[in-house]
Amino acid sequence: MLRAATALAVALMLASCASTQRELSDAEWCQSLGHPEGSREYAECRAQIDRQRQRVAGIGTLAKLTQPGGRAFSSSD
Repeated sequence: MLRAATALAVALMLASCASTQRELSDAEWCQSLGHPEGSREYAECRAQIDRQRQRVAGIGTLAKLTQPGGRAFSSSD
């Protein structure tokens, strides 16, 4: 029972963080983590956000290509 409660608490905390990040701009999010604008940590934070978005966009593209009627690429493309 304690494990289930702990797992639920962690899941809720992570969901809360994700929704908070969506409500803040990228700059505000990185600054809220304690990375002042212009610092190396701030630049790394912004780069990480960009990489996450690129991965998500790539997954969305892959999903579209693998749906019925989607066009999959072959090595001859």
